[in-house]
Amino acid sequence: MFLVPEHERPIVYYMRNGKLATCGGDFYINTVVEKAGGRLASRDLKGSSVTVSMEQVLTWNPQVILIDPRAKLSLEDVLTDPVWQDVAAVKDRKVYSVPLWYRSVPGPEASLAALWMGKEMYPDKFQDIQVEEELDRFYREFYQSPYGE
Repeated sequence: MFLVPEHERPIVYYMRNGKLATCGGDFYINTVVEKAGGRLASRDLKGSSVTVSMEQVLTWNPQVILIDPRAKLSLEDVLTDPVWQDVAAVKDRKVYSVPLWYRSVPGPEASLAALWMGKEMYPDKFQDIQVEEELDRFYREFYQSPYGE
């Protein structure tokens, strides 16, 4: 495993229920993002669903945006929105849809979610990791069936 100094970790904005709905640092997503090597932009806030302003997002200027499936947003919804064009993650096209297999609840898949997030944030460090293979291995070991059955 590699360690990334705090000041080198990308700031991550997590779109929980919409573009301006995120979660606070007391929510488990903060732990998953930290384990993946990021810093949750909203970590100083409290709550599982927190509404923020666009001005706040621009102040944070996240380098990575993660879109939770329950946000019901596509990558294009964010990447083509004129209001979001000044955000570093949008400029650099580092906007990712969280996979559907991660149910966005604390549970055993959180470790795999951290692996997936880490691979998105540090692709050069995780070139040899195939998240889908790890997911299938996980399901076979802990649920006694391949993923998807």
